[in-house]
Amino acid sequence: MRKTTIILLVSIISACNLYSAGTTGLNFLKIGVGARPIGMGGAFVGVADDLNAINWNPAGLASLKGREMSATHLTWIEGMSSQYAAFGTPLNNGKGAIGLSVNSISMGEIRGYDENDAPTAVVNAGGMAVGLTYAKGELMEGKKNLSGGITVRMVQETLADKSVSVPVVDIGILNKKASENGKMSLGINIQNLGSGAKYITDVDPLPQNIKVGIGYKSNEKTTLCADYNMPSDNAGYFCAGVEYQFNQMVKLRAGYKSGTDVDMGVRAGVGIWKDNIGLDYAYAGYGDLGITHRISLNYKLAAVEKPAKKKKAVKKVVKEVKKVEIEEEVDEEIADIEEPETPVEAVVVKEEVKPSKIETKSSVDTDKLYKKAEVYYSRGKIKESLLVLQEILKAEPKNERARDLFMKISMEKQK
Repeated sequence: MRKTTIILLVSIISACNLYSAGTTGLNFLKIGVGARPIGMGGAFVGVADDLNAINWNPAGLASLKGREMSATHLTWIEGMSSQYAAFGTPLNNGKGAIGLSVNSISMGEIRGYDENDAPTAVVNAGGMAVGLTYAKGELMEGKKNLSGGITVRMVQETLADKSVSVPVVDIGILNKKASENGKMSLGINIQNLGSGAKYITDVDPLPQNIKVGIGYKSNEKTTLCADYNMPSDNAGYFCAGVEYQFNQMVKLRAGYKSGTDVDMGVRAGVGIWKDNIGLDYAYAGYGDLGITHRISLNYKLAAVEKPAKKKKAVKKVVKEVKKVEIEEEVDEEIADIEEPETPVEAVVVKEEVKPSKIETKSSVDTDKLYKKAEVYYSRGKIKESLLVLQEILKAEPKNERARDLFMKISMEKQK
């Protein structure tokens, strides 16, 4: 019986590692998570600018501007499938971001064999990883674009009535502006650190990997990326990809992964966003073994306001001077906005006659517009957010929320 169990364990480990010549355990951790990174060829360490950072480079989670949720379904080879869910949010105190993730894989039914190679009962196998991620920006004083992150997972692999559980750690670093023009980013992620997985009496090392990656935003619509992987149980390999924003809703992706004859090949994907909801799809072929499909559903909530950091006296004076200059620029921009068709005097008269009716309508309209501006800002669409804020200030020049957000965005553009 002991020999039969060992044979089954070896079989499932091999099934999860179809393209590896190594002898590591918990190999389902090698399967890439998230449709967007896979569609870019599996090159995401140097980009890591959304919730997918939890798995590809935890340091990238520090760049989140608001709460994000994601769920992914993977149809894998040999009848295997995987489900993944994640949540990330910046901390209200401005001291970083945290993320939660759950990844499960079903390996289907496996036929058992005894020591005489005679078939026995069919058993089920699978695995699960539950993780907690923390990321912090500005690792060093004056280096606000340098972030670091760590993901701690509890990983379990099960076969019939046998299971193994071990803690696993990922550590990542990301520099979002590694060049003078601010277009290049560099990242590194050390994956699956731990003591190993004990199968009955044998201990197998974890599938450790060091990923080094670069991202380059050649223009507002195009992002290029490339990674080099150094797994502990196999030869190193490259991944490269591109993402192109076709329009405000659609992003096209393509990439290539080197490696063995089975695993290497072209990857492709597409992303569709409408307001704060997005859908990503990725295709990846595995030669004669078949094709894999990933679908991710993403949801972005409103941005989380981060409190201003305490500055030294000299820095505070400089900041106040800049703020005054920006306020003057904001006032000039507001003054340049076209005046409403109705004269100011007429508006005052109407407010005196029917104040409740006019205020209610204005409040409803500007509230919707302000929420729209927040969504644009949380997604990094600065120009669109400013245009909506100008529309609000055109109707209500004294709208404090709109003025504050307008000033905040303008200050960020000045940095």
